Amino acid sequence: MARRRRGIRAALDEAGIDILIVTSAVNIRYLTGFTGSAGILVVGPVEFTLVTDGRYAEQAFDEIAAARTQGPVVLEVVDSSDQSEVVAGLSPRGATVGLEAAHVSWARARTISTEWLPHCSVLPTSGLVEELRRVKDAGEVARIATAARIVDRALAEVVGELTSGRSERDIARLLDRRIVELGAEGTAFDTIVASGPNAARPHHRPSERIVGASPATDEPETVIIDVGATVQGYRSDMTRTFLVGVGGPTASTPSMYDAVLAANAAGVDAVRPGVTGRQVDTAARSVIEGEGMGDLFVHGVGHGVGLDIHEAPMLRNDDRPLREGEVVTVEPGVYRSGLGGVRIEDTVVVTSEGCEILTSSPRDPDVT
Repeated sequence: MARRRRGIRAALDEAGIDILIVTSAVNIRYLTGFTGSAGILVVGPVEFTLVTDGRYAEQAFDEIAAARTQGPVVLEVVDSSDQSEVVAGLSPRGATVGLEAAHVSWARARTISTEWLPHCSVLPTSGLVEELRRVKDAGEVARIATAARIVDRALAEVVGELTSGRSERDIARLLDRRIVELGAEGTAFDTIVASGPNAARPHHRPSERIVGASPATDEPETVIIDVGATVQGYRSDMTRTFLVGVGGPTASTPSMYDAVLAANAAGVDAVRPGVTGRQVDTAARSVIEGEGMGDLFVHGVGHGVGLDIHEAPMLRNDDRPLREGEVVTVEPGVYRSGLGGVRIEDTVVVTSEGCEILTSSPRDPDVT
């Protein structure tokens, strides 16, 4: 928490902001530990003030205890109709006050600037807290790693059901339930199970389609499983692709799988301090393009992971160098309409020497 306090204060000083009003629940949690769904955090020159209502009084008091050991954190519990007065009282006349532009509606921003703080200069800010969240400390990495291990175990226990005549939705429910039974708070996002032609849709929602139900051919169908867990707010993300069905493989599906597997390896190998997100994307994408499938790779190669499942950096268009402690995914994929798709995704943490893979499920596509 001390590093976070210093970091946000330095960011505000650099931006010329005296006071920041934090309204993103995720960013409030990051800076204070408070996990409630209703609150405003006022970051001042010296103090943090968390403003919430009576529903969260005891919870907030307990959850900000750790943050209080690192610096002043004041808890103000007032009715929601009175929160504007508290915020106004914390904002001296003439102060420059920042709002989180990505997390405040235009209507609310106007209310804050014209009704709450007419005596201040209210300005939009972008990504001040999110930039701090890019680099994880050891505790954050440990939570993500624990979430990844839970998913590894859950998938190992459930993957055999792909040949049991179950639907995509059944498989997703089995995974979700097992993830919670193994100690996670829940899944990190809606689990994706996409089989046969549905696997050509990168963000397919599980359906009642029976896995392996493609008409009998000489080629098995692909089944993409994209799944994550949440541990103490921190998320993991992993995708594996399996081949399910009868008959020996023909050219198309195995060549897709081999290309994506090689692209995943190239992307992971490229992750290290000083390399940009765009360079990681290029390393993986060039492998797929070299196999003549570049037009089938329709998304970026990866993204940051932490308190949000998708957070900075977004690798495809990020020209900033990666830093030790950042946690990102590497997830190349190719998708053929009417046939299926292949995606292989790992979550990695940037280390001083390169990166460490946190997701360790086998990449073997065969279901045994």
